[in-house]
Amino acid sequence: AQNAGFIAEDLILHMTELNLGTCWLTFKDGEAVKKALGIESDRRVVVLAAFGVEKKAAKRLFLNIQNISKVDAVKREFYSPRLGIESLVYSGKWGNKAGVDEEIGDMDHPLWQALYAASLAPSYLNRQPYGFVLDGGAVVLISKDDGYTDENEQKLNLGIVMLHFAAVAEQTLGKRTWTLGAYDKDLGLPSGYRAVASCKL
Repeated sequence: AQNAGFIAEDLILHMTELNLGTCWLTFKDGEAVKKALGIESDRRVVVLAAFGVEKKAAKRLFLNIQNISKVDAVKREFYSPRLGIESLVYSGKWGNKAGVDEEIGDMDHPLWQALYAASLAPSYLNRQPYGFVLDGGAVVLISKDDGYTDENEQKLNLGIVMLHFAAVAEQTLGKRTWTLGAYDKDLGLPSGYRAVASCKL
């Protein structure tokens, strides 16, 4: 599912470059999706994305998502609270902010830009149930348990975040590869948090 999120988001970004509108679609029963689409395969369906030419409208409606039970449609405005780098990135141990600014530099620094791109990655209901710990020459991606996000959605979220980070990092730092799996150092993670991938700088 993480790989599917990574690849699907790459396709979505390319479609955006082609001025196509896109939308992630959620579902609960992948087997029902396969049956409805006539897909005969032993593989699982983990993601759907709609795309096409957007219909032009004089007034656009946007979703104001505050939480799963408070979603309003608003005209000509967009408000969707997002965590910035200052709330997502820590140094050495989870919760430690000391030294982060020195490690990521300013807006012109490649690491700052890659982390900023990751902070803008779409996630289910824009919940951003993830964060990063900088550990010397590595960026460690942390997954946070979230009551609104199921396991498949969270894995898709993580794949999308990894794509945004890697795509921007590659432009200035060269190709960067995420290594999936637990991290071998104690990062001081609270209960419900786990290291899921790391990327060497």
